[in-house]
Amino acid sequence: MLSIGFWSIATALHAFARGVVSLTIFRSLLGVSEAGNWPGAAKGNAEWFPTKERALAQVIFNSGAAIGGIIAFPTLGF
Repeated sequence: MLSIGFWSIATALHAFARGVVSLTIFRSLLGVSEAGNWPGAAKGNAEWFPTKERALAQVIFNSGAAIGGIIAFPTLGF
């Protein structure tokens, strides 16, 4: 829970980046806190979903991050 909270705060701090230094600091905080976020989410899926539904839940969780990375580049370009 602490890691996900820290990751959420680090993500929100990106809105306040005003230069390379602040962006580098916020990206570093995001990288440090992300290590606990993904295993925590996988464990949450394992605890909340029945065995037959876990794979689908994990695919939906992982695809959100992948699709976000794909859509962000052209969206920001325009």
